[in-house]
This record gives sequence, structure tokens and C-alpha cells, in this order.
Amino acid sequence: MYDKQIRRYIRNVDRKLSCPNAERALLHKQLHNMCEEFMSEHPAATWEELYAFLGRPEDVANTCMDSLDAELLQRYSQRKRLCTRICLLAFILAFAVITTLFAILLNSSRTPITVEYTIDEIQK
Repeated sequence: MYDKQIRRYIRNVDRKLSCPNAERALLHKQLHNMCEEFMSEHPAATWEELYAFLGRPEDVANTCMDSLDAELLQRYSQRKRLCTRICLLAFILAFAVITTLFAILLNSSRTPITVEYTIDEIQK
């Protein structure tokens, strides 16, 4: 009934999360189940009533983050930081390689062409 609003709500919750995809997927499933259960118990409910039942996306995300294992979150954060650093390093390296190749090509096209003649060839 409120599929579009529910998807938007879950996307807003998802933006506030900083956890592995498995936990995100589990939370998405739980939120969908909660919505379906609420709507089956209250078929005439409005979106505002469903929203009031679920709570603010920030609060839901904070509750979820608080319920997760601190060690899991720490490992996820470290892995995310490592991936970010690797991507940044790869970008810098690619930029350096492309810039160097461009400079080499630019300089090679400016090399003057010289023709050498011997005295015999000039006299002919």
C-alpha cells in the first residue's frame, strides 16, 4: 500500500548505518516484516501512523547500530578505511602514469627531424 514511502524510509535508515551488508539486509527484512505486520493489524492505517509506529529513521539506525557487536563494527570500519585508502592510492597512481605517458608522448612529437647529408650527396 505504501511501498514507495517504505522504500524511501528504509533508504533513509540505510544512509545512517555504518555496518556490513549482511546486517543491513537483515534490518531491511525486519523493517519490511514490521510494516507488513502493522498493516495487516491496522488495514486502514495512514502512512503517518505507520511512520509513528516505526519511528524516525535516525532513531531506528541508532538502535540498530547500538545492538551490533562493537568488534564487528570496528572490523567493518577498518576494512572500509583500508578500501578507501587503496582506491585513493590507485587513483593517484593511475593519474601519475597517465600524466607521465602524456608528457612522454608530447615530448616525442616535438623531437625535430634531422636529415644528414654527406658531402658526396650534396655535390651530386
